[in-house]
Amino acid sequence: MIKLLALDMDGTLLNEAKEIPQAHITAIHQAIEKGVKLVLCTGRPLFGVLPYYKKLGLDLQNEYVIVNNGCSTHQTSDWSLVDWQELSPADIDYLFNLAEKSEVQLTLFDEEHYFVLGGKPNEIVQNDAKLVFSDLTEISLEEATSGKFRMFQGMFLGTKEQTDDFEQRFAEELCQRFSGVRSQPVIYEAMPLGTTKATALSRLAEILKIDSSEIMAMGDANNDIEMLQFAGLGIAMGNASDHVRKNKADQDSKSDEDKEDRHESDESTRPESNEKENHTGSTPSVDNLYKPSTDEDETEEVSKDTTDEAEVPQVETEKVEAKLKEVEALLAKVTDASLKDNVTESLSGLRNNLSLQTMDNNGIMAEAEKLLALLKGSESVTTKPEA
Repeated sequence: MIKLLALDMDGTLLNEAKEIPQAHITAIHQAIEKGVKLVLCTGRPLFGVLPYYKKLGLDLQNEYVIVNNGCSTHQTSDWSLVDWQELSPADIDYLFNLAEKSEVQLTLFDEEHYFVLGGKPNEIVQNDAKLVFSDLTEISLEEATSGKFRMFQGMFLGTKEQTDDFEQRFAEELCQRFSGVRSQPVIYEAMPLGTTKATALSRLAEILKIDSSEIMAMGDANNDIEMLQFAGLGIAMGNASDHVRKNKADQDSKSDEDKEDRHESDESTRPESNEKENHTGSTPSVDNLYKPSTDEDETEEVSKDTTDEAEVPQVETEKVEAKLKEVEALLAKVTDASLKDNVTESLSGLRNNLSLQTMDNNGIMAEAEKLLALLKGSESVTTKPEA
C-alpha cells in the first residue's frame, strides 16, 4: 500500500519546456485524494520550486518538499525547515579552492539566494538562474564563510567539456569529503557528506511513520539513483540516463534473486498445511494507496477489493505500453502543430497514469485507441507514398 509519492521535478514532473502538463496535475490530485503524501524531491533550491507548487494548486495541503538534493526539507503549510544539512565555512573554502584550479564556477544556495563566487557569472550560471527564477548575487569567499548564511549545497557549472575535466580531475578527491554527483552535463554538485535525496526522504519517512516499502519514487537523473533504490517502488523514467537505467536494472535483478532465495528458504521451512494460501497482489495502485481500516475490517475489505478486481480483467501492461508506442510513432508524422501539442500532452498524461496507476489499464488502453483513431483520421498525418 503506497502512502508516499516522492517525485523528482526536472525530467519527471516537468516536461522539456519546464512546464507541468495538466495531466500530471490531475494525476497528483487523484493520488492526494486517496490519502497519499506528495513529496517533491529535487536538486532545485526552494525558490526554484515555489512557482511550480502554486501551479499544482496544493495551497491548502500540508505536504513536504525536499530541495537542494536532500540538504533541506520544508513543510508546505508555512515553508518552514523541518530538516537540513549545511556546508561549514571550511567546506566552502575547500570547494572554492577546487573551482579556482579549474574552469568551472562555484555557486552556493541558501533559502533565498543564488550566490556566485569567483567573479562575474558565466553563461551557464546565468541560464541556470533563469530556470530557477532567481537573480544572481555575487559574493566574496570571506562573506560566504562568515557564518552569516546557511549554505546548503555547492554547484560547479561550466560547459560540458569544462565539467568533464573538473569531474575527471577532482571527483574522486571531492567525494572523500562530500556527496558529489554529476546531475547534468554542465553541473557537478557537492552536498555535505552522506546527503542525498534518499537520506532526506528516509528521515522524513521516520517523522511521518512511513516504511520505505510504502514509498513510490520516480526520477530520471543520477541524483535520483539512491532515492529509487530506497523506495519500495522505484520508477526510472523513460528519459532516464543510462547510469540510472543500469542501476535500476541491477537493483531489480538483485531484488528478484533475493525473492527467489527467500522463496526457496520458505519452501524448505514451511510446515505442511491444508489451508489455501492467499497470494494477494502486491503491486500498488492509487485505488489502494491509502485505505484507512481497523484490524477487524481489513480482511473483509481486502477480500471485497480482490473480488471486484477479478470481475473486470485488465489488459496486460505490456500491451498498453505497445499501444502508447504506436500512438507515439504516428504522432511523429503529424504536421499540424496544434494537434501535435494536444496529443503530446494527452499521451504524456496517459504514460503518467500508467506509471502512477491512477487509471486502470483498460481505461488507458481505451484512451490510447481514441488518440490513435484521432491521428489516423487527421489529414495532417504525413505518410510515405506507396512504391
